[in-house]
Amino acid sequence: MDRRPSLAAGGSAFSLGRIIFAAPPIHMTTFISLADPNVKQKIGQLQPTNGYVLMADLVGSTELKHGKDFKDWAPDFLFPFQNIHSNIFQDALKVVGDMAMYWFPESACPDPEEIMTGLMKVQRDLFGRFKMAFVCCQKVYEVSFHKTVREDVYGSDIDLTARLLARAKPGEVLMNAACREEIVRRKKGIDFSGEIDGPQSVSLKGFSDPIDIFLWRVP
Repeated sequence: MDRRPSLAAGGSAFSLGRIIFAAPPIHMTTFISLADPNVKQKIGQLQPTNGYVLMADLVGSTELKHGKDFKDWAPDFLFPFQNIHSNIFQDALKVVGDMAMYWFPESACPDPEEIMTGLMKVQRDLFGRFKMAFVCCQKVYEVSFHKTVREDVYGSDIDLTARLLARAKPGEVLMNAACREEIVRRKKGIDFSGEIDGPQSVSLKGFSDPIDIFLWRVP
């Protein structure tokens, strides 16, 4: 069965074979040119927002590409990311190599339990081919400094997500304490609290204090 993601309002799509990929919709991200003489003033006027960030890294993608032409490995490489889109109903904010980052701003009323339910389906469908980090973020700034980048986000919790992703193993989702607390607090449907191990206090590069992290592996 051909699973084709629906397009969000304002988005576009490109295709590769039978796989359809949606481009991110245009949001109200602030653009500030680094050449602007008032760049520091404009940065000072930015208002932070809260939300959730998900980073997903496709394990074994380098081996998948090695010695093959793009047209041969691209469908197998891209289909797992289509699976994420189809299950969490969100386009990637950015893709770097074999890592995709998804941003769920507080203004969109994200439900971490619904996101987790989607991730559970992804990991089961793909037999744990992704390692992931899922962080409840505070004081994130939706701003882009490059005209060719329509959307971007900055903040220490974005950096924290990248650090957790580097620690994760195939099939694992690492999260911060705030994310775990939100999931436990809501408990509207599937209760993930019993499946989340932790806390484990770890030292991470760039963070002066130890960080409590939690591990969720799809059962």
